Amino acid sequence: MEHDLKRLLAYHSIENIGIILMGLGAALMFLHTGHPVLASLALIAGLYHTINHAVFKALLFPRGGREWSTRPTSQQEEMGGLVKRMPRPRSVFWLGAVAISALPPLNRFL
Repeated sequence: MEHDLKRLLAYHSIENIGIILMGLGAALMFLHTGHPVLASLALIAGLYHTINHAVFKALLFPRGGREWSTRPTSQQEEMGGLVKRMPRPRSVFWLGAVAISALPPLNRFL
């Protein structure tokens, strides 16, 4: 379990790059085997995941950087009290956290 918020977000991005590349690889595999409809669906899924990941990760990374600049540590356990001082970034971060968790009604759930 990772306790550094920025490192946790970076590891999650690496995982999602793998998922995106699996979609693109499946598109190439289907195209090579003569299944253009499946290739199109796999390509659309890979590109959709790319856009989706970029949007919700853009909500999470600024909060991680802001917390790091506010506190001398990036350990999550030592970052208490930031919600009271920064209410607006909290809302954006929570929206990104719900999106990354694939909870409805956000698009990662779909």
